[in-house]
Amino acid sequence: MKKQFYFILAIALVAVMAAGCKKEVEQRFTLNGNTLLFSTNPLAANSEHILVDTLVQSEFAEILSANGIDADKVKSVNLKSATLRIVDPVDGNFDAFDYANAHIKAGSLDQKQLAFRTEVPDGVNEFTLESQGDELLEYLRQSDIQFVVKAYNSADVPATSYALDVQYEVLYTVIE
Repeated sequence: MKKQFYFILAIALVAVMAAGCKKEVEQRFTLNGNTLLFSTNPLAANSEHILVDTLVQSEFAEILSANGIDADKVKSVNLKSATLRIVDPVDGNFDAFDYANAHIKAGSLDQKQLAFRTEVPDGVNEFTLESQGDELLEYLRQSDIQFVVKAYNSADVPATSYALDVQYEVLYTVIE
């Protein structure tokens, strides 16, 4: 009888301890980055041009906080998508462009290619660049981030306004 009592007590103790244990669980969410708006003067044919080279202030920590995520719990950030689109002229398209790429630089970190498109499709006023899949967490933690967008055009391009929309995939841990 005494053995059964201790056995039941041990099982109950293990059950209570297990119920109090918490574990780390990884979760993902999509973070919409700032839309980068920029304009170019007319571009001459047959050369690579820097469409934009600009410095923006990072709002990474603020956006995480607004979504209830502790910045210290973030494990990884990767580019999910980068879409380049023509804002003006409204009937503009990317027919003159052969390729495009976007780069990121922050603080003392090296500039790295963020995304690219080796063949820009004809007849479109927006297209998605392909992600490099690189880790970007340390870049987004910096206070200032430099974005550079380059493109090669095989025909003249009139003065144009563009937008670059980016989304990141954030991997973080929570305690459950």
